Amino acid sequence: MEHGNEFAGDVKAAIDDVVVEASTKSVNGLARRLDVSKQALSKWRNTGMVPPLRALEMSLMTEEKVSWKRLLPDVVYRHHNPE
Repeated sequence: MEHGNEFAGDVKAAIDDVVVEASTKSVNGLARRLDVSKQALSKWRNTGMVPPLRALEMSLMTEEKVSWKRLLPDVVYRHHNPE
């Protein structure tokens, strides 16, 4: 099993909220709606790494009830804490 980043739990919760807000009924339903494999979506949930365009797509799917920032916390963190 792949190990996620420090935000993996937050991203998993955000994706679970997308399932609810987008009325897809399940993670598998969300994968179908995004036209990605169940394995790809599972990898995003486990690693906390969501492709940026997919994060935006999920945010729009929920009418921004789930912000892309919740799906990409590593990007937000890096922006506010540059090395």
